[in-house]
Amino acid sequence: YADSIRTVVLLKIAPAAFIAGDLRLTDQFGTVYQASNGEGNLETGDQVMSFAPASGLASLTGMRFTLTMNQIALLGGQQVSGSWTVKGVVLLKSGTTLQTPAAGSLGPGTVTFADARYVGRVVSIKAEVRGVSLDGVIPATAPGTKPQPALSVVLAPADGGPPKQVNSLDESSTGDVRQLQLLFVNVDPGKYFVVISVDGVGTLRSALVVR
Repeated sequence: YADSIRTVVLLKIAPAAFIAGDLRLTDQFGTVYQASNGEGNLETGDQVMSFAPASGLASLTGMRFTLTMNQIALLGGQQVSGSWTVKGVVLLKSGTTLQTPAAGSLGPGTVTFADARYVGRVVSIKAEVRGVSLDGVIPATAPGTKPQPALSVVLAPADGGPPKQVNSLDESSTGDVRQLQLLFVNVDPGKYFVVISVDGVGTLRSALVVR
């Protein structure tokens, strides 16, 4: 599956195993796609891997992809080396470019939204954070609990419904600017607020209309 937000490969490995070594996804133009996240069922061998969206050329022509891997792991932990190749063709799903949320203050810093898209009930948002550190953790609040990242991001319905936690949050830095790539899944059209909080620093709440 491919759209302007991501490329997703669904695999079933038999006998049941999961990818443990290097994973490489390329298209017919030689573009290499970075994996963002993945998960699977280790008992059935079903696995889903998410990658960067298709290049501009592949978006126009369709993506003839090649997925290669060099190691898998069995349920018992045994590592098996080898060479596996999966090939296929996928056409991109069209989506909607949304009006980006308004920029605003986050404590002493600022947040600027660079892009917002909606495809297949998935909302993708790109944001840039300046002037504030996103590092650090919130200490455990009770016995048996774990520390939590200081940065928190949710998509809150404007009607007061339960907020949606971010499903994927990728971070990168350029100088003193921190770039965030946010993905929220299973989002219905409607009015929302993107809420970005840093513990002990502040909270930004900016409106987003999903069409």
